Amino acid sequence: MSQAPATTAEVLNSTQAALVGVQTELKPLTLFDLCDHSTVVDSRGIKNTCGAQAYYRVVFSTGRDLLFCGNHEKKERAAMLAIGATIFGDKPKCGCGKALCA
Repeated sequence: MSQAPATTAEVLNSTQAALVGVQTELKPLTLFDLCDHSTVVDSRGIKNTCGAQAYYRVVFSTGRDLLFCGNHEKKERAAMLAIGATIFGDKPKCGCGKALCA
């Protein structure tokens, strides 16, 4: 008898545990998870984060993670992969066919 396929959460959890050598869980992203990308420096020199809804979790070899919106994940993907980070998640597509949604 074949075993049922693993859920996405089970696959992500086992991948993260193998990646960083710890038994921690990767929690699914929610509507309340926001992009961590620092993009704006205000007139006082204070860095503000993007704040858009996060669709991607980037896990670094140290076990630390950052959350990214679709725009910043696309911008930073090559650099993150170059340093050995693992990217989890996917931005849902609306199906309109516009370049911004693809």
